[in-house]
Amino acid sequence: MRVGNRIVTLRRIVRTRAATALPAGLASEVRHVKSVLHEYRVGHWSWKVDRDVRSHLARPHVRRVRRPGQVWGVSVVRNEADVVPAVVSHLLDQGLSGIVIADHSSDDGTRERLLSMAAAEPRLHVVLDSSKGHFQKEKITHLSRLAWRAGAEWIIPFDGDEFWFAPSGTLSEWLPSQSADVINSHTIHAVPLSEESDFRKRTLLLDLGGGYKKVGFRAHPLAFVAPGNHDVSRPGSRGGGLVNIHVPYRGAHQILGKFRRGAQALDDAGTPAGEGWHWRVGAKFDEADAERVWGQMQRGQAVPEIDWVAKGPHVPTRPLRSRSWAPDAKA
Repeated sequence: MRVGNRIVTLRRIVRTRAATALPAGLASEVRHVKSVLHEYRVGHWSWKVDRDVRSHLARPHVRRVRRPGQVWGVSVVRNEADVVPAVVSHLLDQGLSGIVIADHSSDDGTRERLLSMAAAEPRLHVVLDSSKGHFQKEKITHLSRLAWRAGAEWIIPFDGDEFWFAPSGTLSEWLPSQSADVINSHTIHAVPLSEESDFRKRTLLLDLGGGYKKVGFRAHPLAFVAPGNHDVSRPGSRGGGLVNIHVPYRGAHQILGKFRRGAQALDDAGTPAGEGWHWRVGAKFDEADAERVWGQMQRGQAVPEIDWVAKGPHVPTRPLRSRSWAPDAKA
């Protein structure tokens, strides 16, 4: 027994010395591979779920082009017809080399609008998603790998209601100049106060008091994107500077549909009750509840029952017309 313990100890010493002998970057990659295998073996990821998710994604052929500094966006959307064309146009204007966006069985015209845009814009690639469940992190992770294979050096996992900005210049100009491998993005929640047909001309009520973190990251074949795009597992250093304006609620009718579809998708995926609890609460709203909640949001008030935080200060502005993050753009 004592001999066996010595052998185990010697093996650990050999592995430790071998790891420390590697260059820092390579050692980080080796640790990441080990963490990936561990996560699949005993963690929250499943080979079976990954395979099932991929089987429901009808992917277009994306030609591989290797050019330095390419920035790509990836997203999964559902019933965002009123805002997603503006989001895609914004990212294309930011100089992105490609966008891979999966439409998750939309029935409000989102899919048709995206396909129409893709017919005229070769940088936009639409994936048809026929799965029933949510499985957001698995889908975004898979789309990120598609983008990496197509030549992406940087990836922005965005939602269909988010407008991303760099602190200076465009995203395609700023990101390739960064030395970090993961860049945190500060989320600014916003509520529309006007109804122009061009969404990017609307006046928004920005809550500058703070929001949650999202991330953009240097492309990696074994990157794992966390739920909600709030983090990513990949080796390397971290930095900050990005900003995304999040406009999740855009009217009482939209609020009702968003919560009901979201709660159903969580149920279809067998998501535990503690995750996405606000979707399930909002799914019980009636029209009067939705009108009340929408009024509170437009007045800059918090709605704790659906986890809508209003910290302030609130600023009415038209930030979506700007080239880079400019919270003081005149309304």
